[in-house]
Amino acid sequence: MPRLVEILRDFPQAEVVISSLWRETLSFDELRDLFPVDLREWIIGVTPIAERIDGWLPARREGEILEWLEAAGRIDEPWLALDDQGWQFNQHRDRLIECVFYDGLDDRIEALLRARLAAGR
Repeated sequence: MPRLVEILRDFPQAEVVISSLWRETLSFDELRDLFPVDLREWIIGVTPIAERIDGWLPARREGEILEWLEAAGRIDEPWLALDDQGWQFNQHRDRLIECVFYDGLDDRIEALLRARLAAGR
């Protein structure tokens, strides 16, 4: 979280929609409260939770993101996903910055995220 916060502060145009599994147990306000006070207004939503088929649904995370974008009227706006489950993305892998769950936001991922945010896509 400290590293993500540092990056976000360098990109004040960024908005965050949370698609983490944490949204299944924490409310939107509880998720926002995990961030420093000055960044909480940048956390603008959480993706809907897709119905699972036998507990699993391929590309579920991508579908949840697209559903949120559609509902928010932002389907044509640029977006990025930072996720450790790349298998959950099919159509928009070009918008995915895939990290490894045990490394998280390491130097390589930070550089990729900063470059993509700087490019505005």
